[in-house]
Amino acid sequence: MIALAVAFGVGSLKLGFWDHGIPGSGLMPMIASLALLPLAFILLVQAIRGREGRGEGEGFQLLPIATLVLLWVYVAALPRLGFAIPTAVMLFILVKFIYGRGLLPALLVSLLVTAGGVMLFSMFLDTPIQVWPHA
Repeated sequence: MIALAVAFGVGSLKLGFWDHGIPGSGLMPMIASLALLPLAFILLVQAIRGREGRGEGEGFQLLPIATLVLLWVYVAALPRLGFAIPTAVMLFILVKFIYGRGLLPALLVSLLVTAGGVMLFSMFLDTPIQVWPHA
């Protein structure tokens, strides 16, 4: 997680935070990096303290690995499929299968959060994003 946070930060520096008076493509990765880095350190400290106190750990957990793989697939799909499709699919899989919620909550969360993201970037931040795949 720490390596992922650092990678987001380094990548965002290369992209730039501001571009011609609007948020640049590096702004969101830097915000993600700044949020992820302290959380990753907290998890590291808790893991170290937990091993010292219990002797054996909780064992292998599949859900964090599945979530990380889902995030990597999402990031790889964004340039090819635009913002809307990968975001809706990723959120649906996350809510339905990772968190084990029902079909209706998964559909609602994926559609509403995706629509909110499109509105956030296009209306409020006035940032051009590729919403749909190029034909």
